[in-house]
Amino acid sequence: MTPALPNLLIIDDDVALRTAFARALERIGYGVVATTGSPEVLDLISNHQPAMILCDNHMPGASGVELITLIRRQWSAEELPIVLISGSSIQGEIDAAMQAGANDFRRKPVDLADLVAAVECAIASPGPLRPVGDRS
Repeated sequence: MTPALPNLLIIDDDVALRTAFARALERIGYGVVATTGSPEVLDLISNHQPAMILCDNHMPGASGVELITLIRRQWSAEELPIVLISGSSIQGEIDAAMQAGANDFRRKPVDLADLVAAVECAIASPGPLRPVGDRS
């Protein structure tokens, strides 16, 4: 029997994207926990022990960068990789995400094959994956 792939946490306020990402990753065997980015994120991490996080940046309440900053107070980039996903390509936003502790950045719309590759890469090689710059 093939061992199950690890759990992932998806943080995104967009129900359609969150569902599409979760389904794509579940189809290949990952366990997925999804949330809208509420303050329960730290509890979800503690309870489900995800191998990595996919996090949207633009959400009501706390932004992805703010959530990454909060998460990094307890888990390092090596312990818990985070890939930030954003519709923005503003270099300052990318820089802020990387400075907050994101391991990688993907621009929306994200191709599902690229998303899966980013997840696999983040899990296999925790820590910052690339120098700060355009991630097209």
